Amino acid sequence: YFIQSNLRVGNMAAAKVLPHSSQHSPLKPDLNPAGSLNSRRKSQDVMLENTIPEDENASADDSFSPAGMSSTELGDFFYSWVHAHLISRQSGALGLFPRASAAHVTDNVYTAVTLWGLSKVYGRICVGSGRSIELQQTAIKTMRAILRCFTMQLDCLEKFKVEKNPSFCLKVKLDPETGEQVATSYNHMQLQPVSLFLFYLSQMIHSGLTLIYTLQECHIIQNLVYYVERAYRIRDYGMWGIGQPELSATSVGITVAALQACDGLNLFGKRGSYESVLFVDPDALYRNMDILQNMLPRESKSKDVDAALITTKGFPAFVVGDPKLCGAIEGNLNAELLGSHGYKRFIGDKEEGSSDENQYPFLLLLQMITCIFEGKLDQLPEYRSLIQPLLYDHEGFPAIPQHCSFDSDSGDLVAVKGRPIVVSQALLILTDLLQRKLVHPSELDNRKLKVPRHHAEGGSVIQISLLSESMSFQGLLSTYGITTQTPNQVESVYVWPSAKLVDLLYYHGSDPSLGLSGRPKRPLGALCTSRLWSIGGKTVMCVPLFLDKQDFYISKDESYIADSIKTHLKFLSANWWHRERPTFIILLTPGLFKTNSKPLLSVLNLLQSGSYKNISLKVAKLQELMPVARKIEVQLQETADIDFNTNRILASPTLTRKSLSIRNIKSAVSTAVEDPLLKRNEVNQDYESLAARCRGVSDDDLLLLIKSEPSSSINVISLVEMANRKGGDHRIDGEKIDNLVAFYYRTIENDWLALRCAAAYLGKTVDSLAPSLSTILVNGRGLSLGVHGHPQIEITDPMTPRELESILHTSVRAQNILHVSLQQEFLIYLSQALVDYPWCFKGIYVVRIGPLIHILQTSLAKRKVFIENLSPNALKQEIRKFMKSSTEFPEDGNWQEQRLVSSMLGRAPDNFHARVWTLIKHQAIEFVGNGEVLRSGDGKNCKPSSASFIMKVERFLDKFGAEYRYLVIELFNILVCTAERNDAVNFVEKFDLMEFMRVSGVLVDDSAETVSKKFLNCLIKNEYGKLVDISECILS
Repeated sequence: YFIQSNLRVGNMAAAKVLPHSSQHSPLKPDLNPAGSLNSRRKSQDVMLENTIPEDENASADDSFSPAGMSSTELGDFFYSWVHAHLISRQSGALGLFPRASAAHVTDNVYTAVTLWGLSKVYGRICVGSGRSIELQQTAIKTMRAILRCFTMQLDCLEKFKVEKNPSFCLKVKLDPETGEQVATSYNHMQLQPVSLFLFYLSQMIHSGLTLIYTLQECHIIQNLVYYVERAYRIRDYGMWGIGQPELSATSVGITVAALQACDGLNLFGKRGSYESVLFVDPDALYRNMDILQNMLPRESKSKDVDAALITTKGFPAFVVGDPKLCGAIEGNLNAELLGSHGYKRFIGDKEEGSSDENQYPFLLLLQMITCIFEGKLDQLPEYRSLIQPLLYDHEGFPAIPQHCSFDSDSGDLVAVKGRPIVVSQALLILTDLLQRKLVHPSELDNRKLKVPRHHAEGGSVIQISLLSESMSFQGLLSTYGITTQTPNQVESVYVWPSAKLVDLLYYHGSDPSLGLSGRPKRPLGALCTSRLWSIGGKTVMCVPLFLDKQDFYISKDESYIADSIKTHLKFLSANWWHRERPTFIILLTPGLFKTNSKPLLSVLNLLQSGSYKNISLKVAKLQELMPVARKIEVQLQETADIDFNTNRILASPTLTRKSLSIRNIKSAVSTAVEDPLLKRNEVNQDYESLAARCRGVSDDDLLLLIKSEPSSSINVISLVEMANRKGGDHRIDGEKIDNLVAFYYRTIENDWLALRCAAAYLGKTVDSLAPSLSTILVNGRGLSLGVHGHPQIEITDPMTPRELESILHTSVRAQNILHVSLQQEFLIYLSQALVDYPWCFKGIYVVRIGPLIHILQTSLAKRKVFIENLSPNALKQEIRKFMKSSTEFPEDGNWQEQRLVSSMLGRAPDNFHARVWTLIKHQAIEFVGNGEVLRSGDGKNCKPSSASFIMKVERFLDKFGAEYRYLVIELFNILVCTAERNDAVNFVEKFDLMEFMRVSGVLVDDSAETVSKKFLNCLIKNEYGKLVDISECILS
């Protein structure tokens, strides 16, 4: 066997091999291994040559195991190697492999994969020896041991699904004998081990192994899927379990691989029924994939590069399909982390007292496996040459060091040897099996997931069924050339609002005996509502969320609905990956055409044309679309109580209580408005004026306003003011204020100020809020919520919908109730604009919603337009228009206005943060301003592009307020420029920026040239910089 250059041998004289002859015990090593091989083995070697090619000229340098052996001899060698370094250390009671005193889930999964791989070798070379089944069952025992450990934590699993509280996370470092949690100080909040387990559980089951025995275990696995499927918004400790919790590309990446592997998998194999099929939310999978692509090539906010990304772009996940992105990750890894003894985990990963980071050889093994999977065999010698000198002999077999660290005395990099770590040995053995071609990569990827899924080539045909609410409305639409069906005409299919299916899926995977519910009550996205659902033997289709009247008030805007249909088509075309066609329903109601029917009618005619922006469309009767539509079978424990008849749910809201008076809510709020422009002019008043009017009157006068004022806006604002005084349970004409506001919210059609106030009062929250936040964050931006002039709530990490709702309906509501609704709209529209027009956000690292609302309000007020009266689609367009124009300097040269806009948007010049990083890195300086400090150490252990450093600078700048923020940026540019052009320049150690600006005499309306001159003069005259050859520096 091959150990190091001085131990290389070409025979098996010194190796401990366990032959599988019947005269030898399979559990005791045979010390005379080379011996005789019977004729059966020789014939099997011949058979193997037809399936796995062998290199007859293989040398010791081509692998880590002996050269010059037959396949059977190699199998014996690997079997003995596995027994010596892996199986001998497996706990007898449970089946886990420990590292020191604890067993980590990740270690055990990789060990099980190695055993599984070797079992495949013996399944070919020696069918009747029993070794194949022994290795296979050992792997199964390990995987089931992990499942048993998770089963012991079902109470935490159930709580985490709802609350996402790290204290309820699944523990991944366990006692190898009992499976209970150990090392309470360990950061167990890691999604990567759970997703890795699900990934290989799926691969093994698909290969034919039986790992799941009961329906109860099926329910546990289904709940583990629910546990990880929102990885894109969960902060964890990444692959290493250290540092601070943050969104990690590695965790998201392996979760993408796990969800792809689990999607539609029957846990009982080919013999199972629909009850044992796993359900994966396709929209959750899409969001994970989308956010992963936006995060890469970075690992997280604090880590630009991390060796854990090897497992994302390569083995085992292989979820990065873009070759350029893979190349960028590879380049960063090799440039920043690759050393002579392996990869560093990340920059700054130093032990106390060490001068440099440790290096980990096992990461080289992951790279080698990746190269083998991808067919890049020419790269193997490079990695192998780094590994070979590090291998040492342990119990007669090659071993790889746990890591290599720097000796405190000599300063040399020294390999940490001793008893090898199980996971490192498992990867070493697996690498050798692959490079020896004893195992083919496809045997470890039975789900064929090495290449991530993409949408169908050329795009799939999108199928659309148009339904009208009633036959009378169907006839009206036909006069415009719109052919529809009614729900009664599609009797074989039940049409539901998506919320009803959400309620039912809450029972999918539930198991009362285990204390488990099913799918958390999360909204269904576009991919879920674009397929048929088979529930209890009946076919169900759901109306897309943006067409659901029970959603948010933006669904009442006809133009927004028309625009949303187009967006829906583009999304499905770009992200549908199934062979079956996406199919969705557009439910048309009279309420969609009450004020301005032109945009929607135009879109409906466009759909019937059969094409939209190179997207193929098919509009037909639902029965004609069903044969080629995607269909999902869902088995629920109880289906007898399901009410499939939901026509009443889809019907338009009606006045259900005669006692709901105030003149029957002004004749149901006069919903039929002939002239929408006239209606808009009637309510074109700003909220602050109306709210002040209501606050300034007595209770009696306020009641008079509620009953007599024709404006819905004043009615709602008056009701809100009355509720603030007397509570929502206070009755007016026998009806509670809460009920009155709720009825206004359901029936108002075109008074957007009233709708926004009512929605905020009722606590309405748009469903796409959390994904919109995630989109902003993964594009390298932070977010701040709050009314301008009030404290801002800064968000730099993903949040759950419940956490966002809490901020909006508590902190923001306390500042201004109208902003509860406005800030939700701005968050959605800005996230969409960031994706569609990223150049508009250049130089903006924190999306400041409150200041942006203030700027846009000020701009629109010049046109006598109030932002709160704009329709959702009009507001969306105004935001996009403003963001585009904000990148251009005003023609009138208004420096004060430009600085104010740039400051409130948080915009900075190109490369500004990188230049500040250079300045504080090379200058022993401390910048002070309004209680905040930016010092030299802030640039340590990070790159100029690191999100953590950028956010530090942004917080520092924000302390100066909108009036001075951009002037501080201009001052920094002067300081950087001065230092860059003269290496001898050294500034004072403590630099008070506000004092400096006061002394310099700069004004906010000074031109950029004037500001530069004043700053430079102040540097010289007031001796803020100890400058050498200052005159030459200034002249240059």
